Amino acid sequence: MAGQSSAQARFMLHDAFERFSATVTPDDKRDFANTKLKDVRDEAIRIERQLRARRTQKNMARLEPFLRGMEHYSKVVEVLCNGTPYLPWVWAPVKLMLTVRRLSPPFLASCQEREPAYPPLIHA
Repeated sequence: MAGQSSAQARFMLHDAFERFSATVTPDDKRDFANTKLKDVRDEAIRIERQLRARRTQKNMARLEPFLRGMEHYSKVVEVLCNGTPYLPWVWAPVKLMLTVRRLSPPFLASCQEREPAYPPLIHA
């Protein structure tokens, strides 16, 4: 039985997948369907390089423990998602958040000015 997910866990994943999938555009669905944990790590490295080049690298070291945690988390998620299309949909939103961070520094800077409570999220 080890390594197999219960019927209830599979149902919950299917239900969450269907609800989430209904909110995503067809183009994003195609992108999401191919996303892997490696893509998340690659995006974090791209951000780090871009920020280093601009000498604005702040708090990127905090991403490494997060990414290591995601790798440990992936082992459980892979068991639950075995034989399903769900696994890429776990990593795609994480990559999307990193991409938004990389592409939107002016927006994030304005958020920081308006909402001092959010800097830990903005600088992650």
